[in-house]
Amino acid sequence: MIEFRGDEPSLKTISWLEDETLHSLCTRQHFLSGNVTSSETNSQLFGQSARKITHDFPDAIDTFVERTGGKLGASEEIIRRRTILAAYLPFLSSGQEQIALESMRQSSGRNGVYAKIGLGGERYFKTQCLRFCRECASRDTIQHGTAHWHRDHQLPGVFRCLLHGCELHERSMRDRLRESYLKLPTLSLIDDLEFVPAVTATNQREAEALIKITSFSIKIAHQPAGFKIERAPLLQAYRSRLIGRGWANDSQKHIDWNRATTDLLGFASAIDRHRTHPGWLSSLYARSNLFHQLRARSVRPFFQFVAIAWLFDNWEDFMDCYRIHAAQDPAFHRQQPYFRLPSQRSLDINARKQKFGHLIREGASVSAAAQTVGISNGIGRGWAAALGIEPRLRRNTIPKEYRDRLDSMIRSGEPSEVIALKLSISMSKVREYLRLNPQMHEERKRARALKRLETARANWTYALERSRRGDVGATKVASSDYHYLRKYDVQYATSSVNLNPRVSTRRHKNQHQWAELEELYVQAIRTAAGELRKVDPYREPSRWDIVLRLEHLGPSNELSARILMPRVFAALKHELKPRHLRTDDANPDVAHKPVDPRELN
Repeated sequence: MIEFRGDEPSLKTISWLEDETLHSLCTRQHFLSGNVTSSETNSQLFGQSARKITHDFPDAIDTFVERTGGKLGASEEIIRRRTILAAYLPFLSSGQEQIALESMRQSSGRNGVYAKIGLGGERYFKTQCLRFCRECASRDTIQHGTAHWHRDHQLPGVFRCLLHGCELHERSMRDRLRESYLKLPTLSLIDDLEFVPAVTATNQREAEALIKITSFSIKIAHQPAGFKIERAPLLQAYRSRLIGRGWANDSQKHIDWNRATTDLLGFASAIDRHRTHPGWLSSLYARSNLFHQLRARSVRPFFQFVAIAWLFDNWEDFMDCYRIHAAQDPAFHRQQPYFRLPSQRSLDINARKQKFGHLIREGASVSAAAQTVGISNGIGRGWAAALGIEPRLRRNTIPKEYRDRLDSMIRSGEPSEVIALKLSISMSKVREYLRLNPQMHEERKRARALKRLETARANWTYALERSRRGDVGATKVASSDYHYLRKYDVQYATSSVNLNPRVSTRRHKNQHQWAELEELYVQAIRTAAGELRKVDPYREPSRWDIVLRLEHLGPSNELSARILMPRVFAALKHELKPRHLRTDDANPDVAHKPVDPRELN
């Protein structure tokens, strides 16, 4: 038993139960101390009667530690082990982590903590329910005489109890009592308040998906302090798995996000039927594609748990793929000790050699595999030689037997770094070879230009296909490719587009003449600007005002309009200005100002 300190009467408090949250301990203390109102318990624990403790991100932890004499643990230990912040910390930078910890230690309020970790205004990502397992409640009642709220059950993305394999029941915090402390999850209270399952699986695939998402969420929350998941290598790991599933085009540059999102929603269909926010997951993906949601700068660990469980078989599979991409990132060396986890170093030498060989066969370099299993690059090269793998050592000279291969690779337009990697030579030698051979350098430039042209054609064709399916933003990606084709291959750019028949049903229905279409836009814009000038000669018509007048040109988000309109407006920018705002070409300082009828009076 622990005594309170300060001006309050000397009361006794209880100690932690297994996997208990701070909110649960305060709730037990509230009922066991015999306090009538929550303000009495708040005053004893946190020094303020008006303070309400929240179940997810409680604050004023320093005051709580001071009042309990530090016998329940230090502030940071309580935050990491007794709140759900541990699930968010791996996705925060070191600076953001310190700010979040400081916010919970001080009296910043729940919304202040949400804002610090990037969840301000994101109501879908706030934990609004208390969840529990019936089997765990029965076991805790037998062992400890009372049930309590488990921290692992409150983590984002946790909908199943891994210990008993059953569904978690929840109670919405919107229906909470006026008191700050909800009653503990006893079986009689559960029946009275009609706790319902958080998410119900209708088939075996949904049940397995919920178990995988839950396991990843708990695994990340139990990582040691300092463990970080960087954004760049995480996205690269996602992209490599998506390409491995065959959801990319031939050049592996563009991924079919529609197919990927459909498959993900099928994987997480049970979560999309959440009783509090039904259909919220599909509605978010409808506003922007999957990749935009995953790379959002705000902290959304729930999205990451779902994506990791969807793309990877287990935690080890995810970490192997992630370390390969993290080793290629410059930020990896700043956090290298955190990737050499104790679980890797605790393995015996044979297990680490097997792990090393597995990574090499999966396509990792010797240095990346060595860093993953926690050995030096020299030892890694020795292990690779023992496995019959020749390390890729880069020489400072170009061997004679490589000259023909080097010339053919240069003529094919390969980048210098790719040539150096394939031939195991330094990149500076490749550049020096190009400087000493101007003719070879020109051939390489022509080959690269041809590759750039082929890439532009492929991207432009891909953008047209997406535009025909109704993707409004398709041409934004390929705008530079279109202008490149217009400069170097205008015939391909114009012949691959079917103009909208509404532009001119007789003249342009089966023709692809962009110059005539531009002239048509010029005439239409001049006519619309003249009509607007008659209404108000002193106001410069905006682009939107003119677009509203161009009804005969079809919708403004048309493929041809989105590409040609900005260029036409830029050419007519001076002409569209009112006359009194134009400058004379001969004398720019002189402006033509019409007679204002109001000045005659």
